[in-house]
Amino acid sequence: MAPDLQGNAGVTVVMNQPESQSTSGPSVWWIVGGAAAGIAAIYVLRTTEGRKLLDAAIRLLDDFSQEAARFQDACVRARTAASDSWQAVSGSTVSSTSTGGGRETVF
Repeated sequence: MAPDLQGNAGVTVVMNQPESQSTSGPSVWWIVGGAAAGIAAIYVLRTTEGRKLLDAAIRLLDDFSQEAARFQDACVRARTAASDSWQAVSGSTVSSTSTGGGRETVF
């Protein structure tokens, strides 16, 4: 061992640990705040206005999911069209019917 460490055997040093920070779990204030938010949400959603708000939110989410599905379908169609176009441009051959069908035109 190094000479400067031989004299420190068995000594534990704790550095920069604030006394106000708990190491046993979340702060009690976070738990109280979460419980209060849950109680408020339950109270609001059990009122008539809260139910109307929930129904409106569900309708908005349904509309959003339908529009997202339509957008996904449009993206799939666009990707397919781009893939087909790229294959046509990148070396596919097309027979020319106007000249008797015997020649091939390379794009």
